[in-house]
Amino acid sequence: MKKKLLLGVVCLGILAFLVGCAGLGLKAYSQMMLEEKSLFLLKQYNKVWDNTFSQTLDPSLTAIQKDEIKAKVLAGVMTIAEVPINPNLTPEQRKIINAKKDGLARLYPLVVAFKTVVDGGGTPSAETEQKILDLIDQLTALGMGV
Repeated sequence: MKKKLLLGVVCLGILAFLVGCAGLGLKAYSQMMLEEKSLFLLKQYNKVWDNTFSQTLDPSLTAIQKDEIKAKVLAGVMTIAEVPINPNLTPEQRKIINAKKDGLARLYPLVVAFKTVVDGGGTPSAETEQKILDLIDQLTALGMGV
């Protein structure tokens, strides 16, 4: 009796694991619904922003200081120009980070507009979507340089 109960629990665990894996969102972008695309694009923006912010920061700062600075920037209390820059960056790395900041500044309004249209029940233009994807690709490629 205990063996059957244990077997049942193991089978349920495996089933729960498989259902969980199926729900991880491992869809191809082209198969996503508009709401999924909207969240995906926002996540991609956030990932590039976090990466750029981390590369920009002075590595001598503690984790707590970095978190405080990030919170201030996100709250609009501190501008990105006020962030203590990593003094070890080469001129080429600074150029890449500045290019990423510029790309992020161009990307943000497009992602927000895309999400606003989707949240309002509309369908964003294919041109806007392609611009967003192209900018994300450009920013991702830049990320390899730092």
